[in-house]
Amino acid sequence: MKKDSIFKSNLFLSQHEIAMLLNINRSQWAMFLSGKRDIPPKAKLKLANLIAISNNLSNEIPKNSPYLKNIEEKKNKILLEEFRKNLVEKEYLEKKLDQLKRNYFKANTTFNLISKLKEGKNLKEIDILLLSSIENKIINHLEKNGLHIQKKLQLKINTLIIYKNQLEREIKNNELNL
Repeated sequence: MKKDSIFKSNLFLSQHEIAMLLNINRSQWAMFLSGKRDIPPKAKLKLANLIAISNNLSNEIPKNSPYLKNIEEKKNKILLEEFRKNLVEKEYLEKKLDQLKRNYFKANTTFNLISKLKEGKNLKEIDILLLSSIENKIINHLEKNGLHIQKKLQLKINTLIIYKNQLEREIKNNELNL
């Protein structure tokens, strides 16, 4: 189907709706668009009026429109919801990071203790096996709570802070527009 090129601005009107506005049949409108037939003079006058009005339209929705108020309310709701989600997730990750740091510190201290105990001269074989077992457990804890995981969480927290700042700007701008 050929696109309507009569109107400068894009309108969300079907051929049927335009034909109804002009008080003609859709087939008459389609024939007029294809250049095969003309439309009645009254319809031409209505079409000229419609074209003149559509060419003078701006893309902005009037500020006092109930539709715009509804859209702004939805936008505010989404921004506030995202802001709350962001704060909750940031707080959760900060707690998790603190826990990782504490666990890493404990594991590191324990690892140093085990290393010092292993340096002892009068250790029995069973003591060495026990210390090695504890050392392996501590190494696993160091790996789980390591600096690389802490850095990854810190990067996520930094990203959430940037996102929070962006949301705050959006909320502030949105309040100014109301």
